[in-house]
Amino acid sequence: MRGSYFLPNRRISEQILMGLGGPPDPVVRLADGSTLVSACRQHSCDEKAAVIASATGKLLAAGLISFHCRHVAGARFPETCDDQSALTLFLRQTKARETYAQELRAWAMREAVAGPTETRTIR
Repeated sequence: MRGSYFLPNRRISEQILMGLGGPPDPVVRLADGSTLVSACRQHSCDEKAAVIASATGKLLAAGLISFHCRHVAGARFPETCDDQSALTLFLRQTKARETYAQELRAWAMREAVAGPTETRTIR
């Protein structure tokens, strides 16, 4: 999957790793035994990433707090970003989908002020 979150039209996995590249937040153990790991983007702690992984390390969900940066054809500054941060959730179609969405929303509220929320389904 591709999207425009920290950088225009890049792989989402690359942007999630980028968001986990700065100072880490405390690890959170969830009731089902999974783990929420989060950090802010290096040199840009207004932008953050979080992942929820199973006890075996399988990615269950992820979230990005970003400013939706994108290219604007013909603009003086070809890359532009929104003024307000947004939360994007990446969720698998599982029974625990809504639980993970709630955990990521709670993380976003603890860590940063995020505006609108977008949800994308991952496979």
